[in-house]
Amino acid sequence: MRIFITEKDSDLSALAAGLARNARGAGTTLERMAALNPHLADVARIPAGTVLLLPEDEVRAGAGTVAGGFTLTELSDTVRAGIGAAATRAMQRFATIEDDHAAVKHALKTTPAKRLLEADPLFAKRVAAAEAQFKVEQKQATENNARFTEIQKAAAAEFARLEKLLR
Repeated sequence: MRIFITEKDSDLSALAAGLARNARGAGTTLERMAALNPHLADVARIPAGTVLLLPEDEVRAGAGTVAGGFTLTELSDTVRAGIGAAATRAMQRFATIEDDHAAVKHALKTTPAKRLLEADPLFAKRVAAAEAQFKVEQKQATENNARFTEIQKAAAAEFARLEKLLR
């Protein structure tokens, strides 16, 4: 078995086609890769930094790294980088939401928007609901950021424990 970490966003079909030992075997490689990677939530959207298991006998030479081929330090660095990449993607997504929220708040401060809010109670109610949803997403982003930090610490602690066991 081999370990492969995606360097860019992709999908399982494209990865299987690119990693298969030969073009005729790509379909079988795809099926085996799907079976080996049940952790994938969506095989059509695999983000950069995703760790995949590859079937040893079906992928081209040099694809991925032989399981166990990492030193503990290399594996630790790779895991840390993957967690960091996931945290960065989550924070970038929330930054986009914050930017959209700021633009909407700015637009709602204009005189025509204020008049509309006063004249249309349903619109005002929807704006209030959207503001409440933003607060929920803001809280979730803060909690997710804390979770990523906890995951980083837990992974580092586990690698330190493993290193002591191997000495």
